[in-house]
Parts: sequence; C-alpha cells; structure tokens
Amino acid sequence: MTASPQVNETEGRPVVRRPGAVLFTVCAALFLVVVDVTVLHVAAPRIAEELSPSPTEFLWIVDIYPLIMASLMLMAGAASDRFGRKRLLMTGLVIFALVSIPAAFAATPLMLILARSVMAVGAAMILPATVSLLRVAFPDRAERMRAVGIWSAVSAVGAAIGPLMGGLLVEYFWWGAIFLINVPLALLVLLLVWRLVPESRSQARLVLDGLSVSLSIVAVLTSVLAIKQATHHGIDPAAVGYVVIAGVGLWWFIRRQISRQRRGIEPLLNVHLFTRAPFTIAVLAVLLAVFSIVGLDLVFAQYLQNFLGFTPIKAALLLTPMAAATVVGSLSAHLIVGRCGTRVAIGAGLGLTASALLPLLTLGHNGQLLVFVGSLAVVGFALDVVLVSANDAIISAVSEDYVGQAAGVEEVAYDLGGGLGIAVLGSVLTATYTAAFDPISGLTDSQLATAQESIRTANDLADATTAPALASQIRIEAHTAFLAGFHTTIVVAIAILTVAAVAAGALLSTKTLPEPAGQDAPDPSA
Repeated sequence: MTASPQVNETEGRPVVRRPGAVLFTVCAALFLVVVDVTVLHVAAPRIAEELSPSPTEFLWIVDIYPLIMASLMLMAGAASDRFGRKRLLMTGLVIFALVSIPAAFAATPLMLILARSVMAVGAAMILPATVSLLRVAFPDRAERMRAVGIWSAVSAVGAAIGPLMGGLLVEYFWWGAIFLINVPLALLVLLLVWRLVPESRSQARLVLDGLSVSLSIVAVLTSVLAIKQATHHGIDPAAVGYVVIAGVGLWWFIRRQISRQRRGIEPLLNVHLFTRAPFTIAVLAVLLAVFSIVGLDLVFAQYLQNFLGFTPIKAALLLTPMAAATVVGSLSAHLIVGRCGTRVAIGAGLGLTASALLPLLTLGHNGQLLVFVGSLAVVGFALDVVLVSANDAIISAVSEDYVGQAAGVEEVAYDLGGGLGIAVLGSVLTATYTAAFDPISGLTDSQLATAQESIRTANDLADATTAPALASQIRIEAHTAFLAGFHTTIVVAIAILTVAAVAAGALLSTKTLPEPAGQDAPDPSA
C-alpha cells in the first residue's frame, strides 16, 4: 500500500494519471488561503472588543497576513521549483494548520499578530505551489486553461464566502473559531495532497541565493508598505522612503540576477523573461485586472452604503451579480482563448471592462440600480476572463522547470494590483470629493474639514447637527461632491483600462503565446 499517486514517466517528468484529483486538491488548498484573507473583515470588530488593541496594533492584525504573504511569493515560487512543489505545499499546509491554534487562542494583540505572520509564511508556500502543480498536471494548454479557470473561480468564491463564514463563526461561537476551523480543514487537504498529488521539481540545478531572496523580500515588502502608507496618509516622507528602499532593492535584485546568469549560475528569477512581450503584458494584465476589481469594489461599496444609504447586507447583495459574473468569466475564459486567442481575450477583455463602466457616468442621485448592477456584471465577467487568460499566459511562457518562478511573479502582481487599486482609485475619489465640497455658511473651519474628509464623515456631522436646514445642506453638498468624485474615479479607471487594452492589442501580435520557453532567454544586454 503506497501513498504515492500513480504517474507515468515521460523523459523523467511525471505525467499525472488523475489530473482532476490534483485540480480538486490544489483548489481546496487555495480556498483555505483565500478565505483566510477575507474572513477577518467581519470578525475584526469582535477581536477589537476582546483584545483591546491600539489603533496601530489593530491595523497590523488586519494587514500583517497579506503583507508577509506578498513579500515571500517570489522566494516561495523559486523554492517550489528547487525543493518540490508537493513538498512545499505540504509544508505550507502544516504551518498553516499548526499556527492557526495559537492564533485562535491569542490572549494579546501581539500574540495574534505574530501568529498571523507565521500563518502568512505557510500561505505564501501554498499559493505558488498550487499554480505550479496545475502546470505539471495539465501539460495540454487547452486542458490547463479549463483548470486555471476553475482555480480562479474557486478563488472568487472563497473571497466571497470568507466574510459570510466569519460572521457565522463569530455569531455562534467566538472570534477564535475563524482560525481554529483551519486546523481540521488544512489537515484534510494535507491528507489529500499526500495521497493524490505527485511530486515534481525542476531538473535544473537551482540554488536559492540568500542575498537574492533577501532583496526580493525587501523590494516587495517596501513596495506594499509604500502603497499602504500613501493610501492612509498621502505621499508623506515615510511613503517616499519606502519607495526609495523598494527602488534600490529592485535595482540591486535585477543586477544580481543578470550577473548570476552571465556567470552561468541559476538566478532566483530569470529577469530576461520580462523582455518577452507576451509574458510582461500578461503580468501587467493580472496587475490591472486585480487593480480594477479591488479598487472599483471599494468605490462601489462606498457608493451603495454612503451615497445611497443602503445597509451593508443590501450593498453586499447588490454586489453579488459582479461576484457571480467573475465565476462565469473564469469558467468561460478557456472557450474565448480557444476561439479568439490570448491577444483578443486580454485586449478585448480590458476594452469591454472600460466600455461597461461608461453607463456608470450617467448615474445620479436616484441610483438607477438596474444600470449599476448590469454594468458591474459585465465588469466582473470581463475582468475575470482577462485574469484567467493572463494567468495561463504567464505559466505557459516558461518551461516546467521554472513554473514556480512564474507563479511567484503572478502572485506578486496580484498583491500589488490590489494595493494599487485601493490607493489610486481611492485617492482619486477622496481628492475629488474634497475639492468639490464647497464651503458652507454656518460651519466652523474644523467642521468643514471634517465634512470634506469623506461622505461618511459628512453624514455623521449632519446627523449630529441640530439645525435641520444646515444638516440638509451638508448632506446635499456631500452627495454632490461624492458624485463628482465617483464620476471622476470611473473616468480614470476607463482611461487606464483603455490604454491597457490598446497596448495589449498592439504588443501581443499573435493569437497565442509562443511555445513555453526555458531559462535560455536571450540576454538583451549581451
């Protein structure tokens, strides 16, 4: 009796006999990680009540998990190539399961922050490994596209279920249950991986260079910190400092990878991959798709709750068609790419997203919910077609030996895209709102400053104002200013997506990507 899955050997590589079982298993692992990113959204207020963290500690409880996870993606992707994708996935699941226990029973904010940090290490091992294993299990590109579509649909469902699961667990148990439930689930997935997933690793002589690993972590970590700092505090000295450190770290990292390749030593990341238009455009497409999904979701939520005054539950229900459409887009992407090619799928998908946002410019104070929901459904569908097509393009652009590197790059683009979406589109909305909010007679300077922060603070100020006429004037001005900010933000998103669509159409000059390439990319500096 053996726990090893059956494989055929073709030129030393495992050919999986049961790829469907591998797909199910890696999707289960992905679901665990994605749910844990969003499950904290609903439980955070209860955690704040129980642990009484300071404002800074509270932010770290929420942010530390995605922050650490993003910074380790490149290293984890390369490690999966070097040490084995199955081994790294199993190691990540063990860490994720075991550290969920102290997270569930954390007695202080610091204990929870530390536990979430180590959980993020496990999650960083899991995500690139799931992508890499799809590349190995589905060597045929058409079949792999279907698998990537299912993988992406599971990710979307997990992100949507996370808050619901968190709410139920907190309501009927206690906040620690959102972490404790990870233990049996992760151990079950671990058993499935052990039984069903074959091991695979690079046949190249890969070496994890300590300096390259450190530089990649510093570059990604400070990039994410710069985005978060700019989002919360504007472009202040701290944000500039993070950008400088990230820039220096990235420059040093690239130089070291090129130097190692010239000396015939395997780098942590083959940076020459970025000289290939299909690979680079696909990475940027992932970044822009997530940029749009996350950034616009923030704007839409504010429109529904703060502008139209809907409850969080009703707002969530109105956003459900967008989430459902992303699943449809994920499952349809392989059909579109098979018929039209990657170039059309990415370029037209970005263009369709821009077009679907145009009707939102007609929205006024009455809401026009049918227009709103219809536009969001098209946006969700189109962006997930782009995301799945680009994901497949990235892992198809490299040989199986280096798919972990490509998966790491894709995951970093995903994390940076989400942060940039909130920072850029959120900043445009806030800046336009503040500029469009005209002074109101009867408000002190401090009250005016409060009203100009956001429509939420303006509504709170109006609720606290005893003079009905003044309160009404505050609400009218706030709604007018927010609508101006909403429309400006949509215009900015349309412009970015249109430029990206044109660039994708121009630079992806063939219907499909070239055959997968290995580590022998031409050196542009040679």
